[in-house]
Amino acid sequence: MNRLIVGGLVVAVVVVAALAVGKNLSSPSDEKIEALRVDPNCLWPVLRGSMNPDVPPPPASVPVLGCAPAGTLKEDGAWTRLEIAPTEENGFDVLYSGTRVTRLPESGTGTPYLAIDAYENYGGSGMFSSFVLARLSKDGLSLGPLHVHRLGDRCNGGLSRSLVVDAQKADVHIQMTPFDILLLTVADRSVASQWAAAVERFGPVSSEIPSCAACCTAVTSVYSADTSGGFEQIGVQYTPATATQMSDSVVSTCLEAVVEVAAGEDGFLPIKEIGAMDAGIARCMADAQPE
Repeated sequence: MNRLIVGGLVVAVVVVAALAVGKNLSSPSDEKIEALRVDPNCLWPVLRGSMNPDVPPPPASVPVLGCAPAGTLKEDGAWTRLEIAPTEENGFDVLYSGTRVTRLPESGTGTPYLAIDAYENYGGSGMFSSFVLARLSKDGLSLGPLHVHRLGDRCNGGLSRSLVVDAQKADVHIQMTPFDILLLTVADRSVASQWAAAVERFGPVSSEIPSCAACCTAVTSVYSADTSGGFEQIGVQYTPATATQMSDSVVSTCLEAVVEVAAGEDGFLPIKEIGAMDAGIARCMADAQPE
């Protein structure tokens, strides 16, 4: 894999995190809070435990700060970024990662949840996402419990953005490729059988629809995450500002346009109305068939 480019698409995690003074990343402070910060390296045991069954179970809580080696953290706007140079000792451990925190509204418990967008990179081109909600401890020193939802690599199911809804919920927007839009027509099938179902319905041309990790579209899949650990798809969102850059792919722009029309003025199409796009997607695929 290649070196992570910070300006590229971000793979993220949302976690309820701790409060730390904006310019001091070594420990929490009793002074007025200027920003919400969490050490990306503190999340690693939780993320690793959620994706690898061969490692010890993830801890029930993690520190807010103090996990990264000295001199490896820096602030970049709302982001707290970690960069660890590769060594023989750390091998392919996380080399680049970052967190961005959003606080959920108070719920009366005195221990708020915070949402953290985070990414992780292991020295290559992939940037991998997770979404976690976790509670901040009363002393502000730790996070837990943490609800981790591992996502994907950039356009292949990576996090686009997260939006706080209320004290218990956040909406998570997940990147979609043109092929992901096509798969909405077979969403009632199991994930393992959707590819074959699409090929059966639309023919071999289905396999030629862009599906790469750099093939993002203006469409995201929207999930509702809650503080009890729930994570449920609620619809898809069309966002004109993020329209595909694959303008040379006629079928890609056609599929986006189908979502745009079905979603209407606010750009959001509830999951129960996904079927309204079937005919439009079928027309796109008919036009994509070789003559």
